Amino acid sequence: LADTIVETAYQRIRQQLVAECGVPLADSGQEAHFAVIALGKMGGNELNYSSDIDLMFLYSANGETRGGPRNIPNREFFVRASNQLTALLSTYTTEGMCYRVDLRLRPDGSHGELCISLDAACQYYANRARDWELQMMIKARVAAGDKATGRRLLDFVEPKTYATSLDFSAIE
Repeated sequence: LADTIVETAYQRIRQQLVAECGVPLADSGQEAHFAVIALGKMGGNELNYSSDIDLMFLYSANGETRGGPRNIPNREFFVRASNQLTALLSTYTTEGMCYRVDLRLRPDGSHGELCISLDAACQYYANRARDWELQMMIKARVAAGDKATGRRLLDFVEPKTYATSLDFSAIE
């Protein structure tokens, strides 16, 4: 249910943003994509009625939108989508709120970019991620958006999560 709600909300937000700004295109001319990575309980399909949802937002490539009244960088397009999606899911209404959205598990936590490019995410997990950040990716999965974009990150991180060498300094 949570995946369907996040997907449906994102698709409506994307439709509106494309009408305002055009389609996000990579420098290669191909369409740039957005993925929502579920982490924590949502990633592990363990949500209960009081769970928040831990999310990470990712986009496939830098570039610029085309075909709209006002072209903007892809980064801006996808940050807007991320902000709007977070706000929509966590807005209080007379019926309550859909989900509390927690974005602190993304690269660099609360200090990091709200939505990060695939290349930047791969660089982060290759060079700067702490052990617990790699371990928490065990439950990560693509919940919404472009599955291939999200899968590329998860496939990149998996060998780092399950490394065959042991770092004794981490144990100490």
